[in-house]
This record gives sequence, structure tokens and C-alpha cells, in this order.
Amino acid sequence: MYVVSPVRMWVEAYGTYGVGIADPQWPGARWVAYLGPPLWVPGSLLLITVLPAVYPDGRLPGPRWRLPVAAAVVGIALTTLLMLGAYHDVAPGPPPVRLDLAGPAEVVVGV
Repeated sequence: MYVVSPVRMWVEAYGTYGVGIADPQWPGARWVAYLGPPLWVPGSLLLITVLPAVYPDGRLPGPRWRLPVAAAVVGIALTTLLMLGAYHDVAPGPPPVRLDLAGPAEVVVGV
């Protein structure tokens, strides 16, 4: 998280200022504001799930570790995708792309 946190903070600052304050809007600011908020998910969760499995030599301890690590990576990727709706926490106006993931998310989570 400590490596990704400054990047995430810069991304959100760029998106907030570039969309809401700068005139004209900064290039790519809407996309940066759209993709920036969920950056904490891989930055944090990879450190507590995958890193302990591959520490200290960078390899898994055995073949039985492949499935749990793969499941963790897929779960982190899906969580990151589901959090893309946090655009309005960073910048005003419409997001560059509107994904309606509420239906699939409800099916996956079981709501």
C-alpha cells in the first residue's frame, strides 16, 4: 500500500483538479479520475495475500499453492473492477464510461 498510495493520491488529485477546477480540462483527467479510486485494492490486498505466499524467493512453496493464489488474484481483480463506480468521489460531472455492474455484482455477491 505504501508504494501505491502516493500514486493513488496523485491520480485523484490530478483527476479532481483537472476535471473540476482547471479550465480547460486537463488531458485525460476524466479517465484518471475514473481509474484512480480503486488503486488501493491491488496495492493493499496483494501485499497481504500474494506476497506472503511468494516470499522470500519469489516462488510459491509448492504446486498446491497455485489455486489459492490464483483465486486471490482473480478476487482482487474483480473487486478492483467493481469499485470503478467511485468516479463521483473524485470529480464532478459524468464519467468517461458508464458501466452498470450492479446487476452482475449482485449475482456474484449474492445480494
